[in-house]
Parts: sequence; structure tokens; C-alpha cells
Amino acid sequence: MNTHVAYTERELLRMSAAGDPLAFAQLFHLYKDPLYSYLLRLSDPATAEDIIQEVFLKLWANHSSLGQIEQFRAYIFRMAQHRILNLFKRKAKEILIIKELQHISASSRSIPEQNLSLAEMQRRLLEGVNSLSPQQKLIYTLSRDQGLPHDEIAQRLHLSPSTVNNHLTRALQILRTHLKWTTVILFMLKK
Repeated sequence: MNTHVAYTERELLRMSAAGDPLAFAQLFHLYKDPLYSYLLRLSDPATAEDIIQEVFLKLWANHSSLGQIEQFRAYIFRMAQHRILNLFKRKAKEILIIKELQHISASSRSIPEQNLSLAEMQRRLLEGVNSLSPQQKLIYTLSRDQGLPHDEIAQRLHLSPSTVNNHLTRALQILRTHLKWTTVILFMLKK
């Protein structure tokens, strides 16, 4: 005797909103492959899997509101799209910072082969991140490493979005200054 009952998406959403993990698991299994295919066109397999996990973790964290979602498929695809766009923005900013540092490094050196390597720049960026205040480091990490938008960081940390923005702006200023002076000091030491 088969006791498996097929539920509609609307019923699964209602049951998930009530805290039923099995209903939520059914939603996950229903949408993980289409989401993966979509994200795979935009990223690598590991990133696609990470974003799917983040989307469903966020959905479960706010599961009580699932019953209010009218078009679940569009909703989760939009969530995934926002996550990947935030990731792209973060990576673009990091590339700009590294290019700026390479430009500073190149303009302060007369021999091209003395330019800092990308790995060394990344190592110095990590040193700079570790020198930030705990609050700045946390906000920077949530924004840049996890790709979370400012409003979500603010919600998680119980801060205002403007406070998050101020901490992030200050952290980026500190990192630029740290990387600039580290490059100059190393150049002077190598002379």
C-alpha cells in the first residue's frame, strides 16, 4: 500500500509555512534541478550549488511567510538571480581594487617584472581585512564573501542600512590605504 500523497505546490507552501520540513523538502526537490540548470548557465557548478543552498536556507529561515507567495517558481528564480548578481558585483569590485593596486604598483616601479602577483595582492587584501575592526570585518565578509545585500546584512545584524553602508565604505577605504602603503613599502624595501 502506497501512503505517498502528491500535494500541489500551494499545499506544500502552506505546509512549509506551518513548519513542515518534509513539505519543504518536496519543494526543494521540485525546484533544485531547474534552478541548478539556470545558474549553471551563469556560473560554475560549485557556485550554482552554493546559491541554491543559500536560497533554500533563506526560505526556510523565513518559512512562515511561504504561504503568502503566489508564484513560487518566479520568486525563487528571482532570489537566485539577485544572489548571482550580487556575487558578480562583488567580484567586479574586487577586480577593480586589484587592478587599481596593480596600477599603483606598476606606476611606482620601473621594472615590469617586479609588479606584484595577483596571489600576493590577494594575500595582502586578506591581511587588510584581518586588520579591520570586528564589525567592519563582519560586514565586509557578509557583503563581499557571501554576496549579501546591505539591507539583508542590516537585518541580520540588527543595524540600519546606512550604518552597514558606512561601515562598508570605511572598510573599503582602509583596505585601499592598507594595500597602497603595503605596495609602496615593499617597493622601497626591494630598492
